[in-house]
Amino acid sequence: MNMQSERQRLHALTLVLRVLRSIPALALAIFSATASVSDSQQRLQLLVIVGLWVSYGAVALPLIVAHYMRFSYRITDREIIIRSGVFRRRKRNIPLERVQNVAIERRLLPRLFGLSSVKLMTAGSNEAEGVLEYTSHTEAQNIRDVVRRRSEQALPAAEGAAAEPAAASMAPKGNLLVAMSLRRVFLSGAFRFSLIYIAIIISGLAYVQQLSGISEQDVIDWIGSAKAEELASAAQRVGWIIALATILATCVLAWVTGVVVTITRFYNFKLHLLADKLIRSHGLLTLQEANIPLKRIQALVLRSNPLMRAFQWFRLELQTIGYDVSKRGGRMAVPLGRLSELTETGAHIRSFTLPDSFVRVSSVHFRRTFVRYMLALSLVLVPVGAFIWNWAFWGYVVVPLLGCLAWLQYRNHGYAIGEDMLYVRRGVIQQYLWIVPFERFQAFVINGTLFQRRLGVRTVSVDTAGGGYLRYPHIVDVPEATAHELVAALYDGLRRSVAP
Repeated sequence: MNMQSERQRLHALTLVLRVLRSIPALALAIFSATASVSDSQQRLQLLVIVGLWVSYGAVALPLIVAHYMRFSYRITDREIIIRSGVFRRRKRNIPLERVQNVAIERRLLPRLFGLSSVKLMTAGSNEAEGVLEYTSHTEAQNIRDVVRRRSEQALPAAEGAAAEPAAASMAPKGNLLVAMSLRRVFLSGAFRFSLIYIAIIISGLAYVQQLSGISEQDVIDWIGSAKAEELASAAQRVGWIIALATILATCVLAWVTGVVVTITRFYNFKLHLLADKLIRSHGLLTLQEANIPLKRIQALVLRSNPLMRAFQWFRLELQTIGYDVSKRGGRMAVPLGRLSELTETGAHIRSFTLPDSFVRVSSVHFRRTFVRYMLALSLVLVPVGAFIWNWAFWGYVVVPLLGCLAWLQYRNHGYAIGEDMLYVRRGVIQQYLWIVPFERFQAFVINGTLFQRRLGVRTVSVDTAGGGYLRYPHIVDVPEATAHELVAALYDGLRRSVAP
């Protein structure tokens, strides 16, 4: 495949896929436009439908074709050149040495046509810098391999010398580090519990109800007023049973959706080590393949929750910099594994030994955490109890539970300094263990709020280039003198790690 001599177009079937992808939007527009028209106005309904189809054929279809015809790409020894745009032409030059990730994505419908989408990620964008949608899967793999080879050849001499052996030994997949069976993927989903999916389902049902025009009164009329009153009376008598059943059904539905989403996303999960990159592939309906350059990994994170810890399961995440700035702070490396397995996998990234014990922060942390919980609870209960429902004050019965949670937050928060690593542990419901190499430190910050200063404690923050917002390894509420000693020790470790 000679991509230097001439521009390349996307696969011709891209037109078919884009047309098919636009049909649901047209169908929704027709449904929305005709939903408010009564059945007696059939002529008006017909005019609306015909008008929308004519507009689609006269405007949308030509634009789809024009976008396809005006899109081209070319890969040279130095850069990737992408030209696009109909009314406003755009030429994008992406230097090969800036390409940090070449991701291949295969959604269900394109996969049926044998097509793939290629996404080019760099350090300077919060989304894909360039997207080739769609090419044949064979060509997508060729593009990925060509970009990898040429990006390594385009590195500066100091890095290029180290990269040449890696490029020479490049294999299709590399060494297999992790392969998850369907049973383990199912377990990974079983440990997930999120109400986000429930909110999406409820919002979707409300939208469908709005489009259909069916109201509560229509349901009552369908059931029959006498029968509806009988059902309402029965519901009042066993209201607590219905509430409990609703909560239980919601929890079960949240658990099932978590399992389904996880299986769909991580089915056939594999993690390979190829030269100086991790290659992650997975997916059921949408096949995804992405690589993570080892030099872009800033820290490792072992993550768990109480249910996972009870069965000795953990997941391994990576803090990275380079591609997809919006997702900095957590890139999934292994969705589920035993601690020994994750330690062995992590050794290919950066060898580490978990500490036997952690230095606990000041006991002030327990008091401050409990006070914050109480303030948050009062901000909810006091206005509701004073102006809406006086029974809301019974919510203070959870105060002992908040005390236990604050105590666990204090017990689980600690840090340890190894020979070349900083370890920070935090959290109860979601527990994180950051593993940060000394050479990845970017800055050290000692913060003290008004209340912390009065109590003689400080928060030490270690900034890494891959940390996302609120995802830095903070060490909260250490004595002031200890905070300064800790920063001095970490700074000494940084100087040792970067010393020639």
